Amino acid sequence: EDVGKRLLKSNDVYKEYEFSVLKNAGEFYPELPEDLKNEKIVVQGKFDCAFIESDGAVLIDYKTDKITDEETLVSIYEGQLDVYKAALEECIEIPVKEIYIYSFKIGKFIKI
Repeated sequence: EDVGKRLLKSNDVYKEYEFSVLKNAGEFYPELPEDLKNEKIVVQGKFDCAFIESDGAVLIDYKTDKITDEETLVSIYEGQLDVYKAALEECIEIPVKEIYIYSFKIGKFIKI
C-alpha cells in the first residue's frame, strides 16, 4: 500500500518532531582516540514526519533537492536518517521498521 495512504490511516503521527539525545562520540567520530569514544555528546535535530503502525514506526524525511537520481539521494542522506531513526526509537520506544525520503523533485517516496 502507498506510504501516503498509510500515513493518513495512522492515529499516531509526529510532524516536525524535535529531538535531543545523548550518544557516544565514537558513533559520529570513529577517528577519536579510544579513551574519548565513550564520551557523551548531545545530538539535536528535527525530522519531518513519522507515523505509527501496529508493527512499528515509519520515518519520512522530505527533500527539496534538485537531484533526480534516487541512489545519489540515498547515499547523501542515509547517515542523517540513521541518526533520526536511532533518536526516534529512543524517544518513543517503538522500533522504526521503515525509512523513506520523499523527493519533491522526483515526486515519490524512496525507501532507504
